[in-house]
Amino acid sequence: MIRELKAEEVESITHMGESFFAEGKLPGSFKSDVFIKTWTNLITLRMGLILVACNGSNEPVGALGAIITPDVNDGEIVAQEAFWFMSPEARGSFAGARLLDAFEKIAQDKGAKRLIMVHLLSLNADKLGKFYERMGYRATEVNFVKIV
Repeated sequence: MIRELKAEEVESITHMGESFFAEGKLPGSFKSDVFIKTWTNLITLRMGLILVACNGSNEPVGALGAIITPDVNDGEIVAQEAFWFMSPEARGSFAGARLLDAFEKIAQDKGAKRLIMVHLLSLNADKLGKFYERMGYRATEVNFVKIV
């Protein structure tokens, strides 16, 4: 089952954020209090969206968070994924693809003209890139991070 997370439920997926951050070897650190405050505000302001995939016990096994806002260059609505995490036991199931499908539909319903997905090079780089291409996405840029 895929459902939208309510602002007051954000805390329930912080363990996923911690796992995602560690597994992806992302720069910086994951701070649960910052995550909760930021996503609660984004959802409340209708600029953020978190979808969760739940197992038969209604426990989240995956989550996709996105920011939906006017593009700074042309004003068109864009939806950009901020995180997409599937617990190891849910990977390879259809839950991840269903999360992406739900994200695309809701973003389009909210007027998005462009959908942007992140492709972390540290996690399943080749497999994920090919998946995105099959889903109609195309690579447009690569981000470089410098720790200062």
